[in-house]
Amino acid sequence: MSKYMELKAQIEAMQQQLERVRLEELDEQVADIKQKIIAFGITPDMLFAAEAGEPSRSRKDKTMPPKFSDGNGNTWAGKGPQPQWVREALASGKTLDDLRIKA
Repeated sequence: MSKYMELKAQIEAMQQQLERVRLEELDEQVADIKQKIIAFGITPDMLFAAEAGEPSRSRKDKTMPPKFSDGNGNTWAGKGPQPQWVREALASGKTLDDLRIKA
């Protein structure tokens, strides 16, 4: 076998190994990303913003006043996924009404 063919076979073998390793690590990476999305209440809008360098929040989100607070500085406008602190408060027995900011 020529040197060229040997190297080509090695490259193909390495590419197959690379793909196997990528697939093995993919599930772990996806699980980690999902956990962070849930923990931080990340929305697709935040991930795929049109403007680079600016946090991805829609104009509507920027102007919406918070409706819920935990009294420790965490607030939520009530739109989009519930932040981690809201889910934890609900799991501990509180209700959304308990967290509602009274005007």
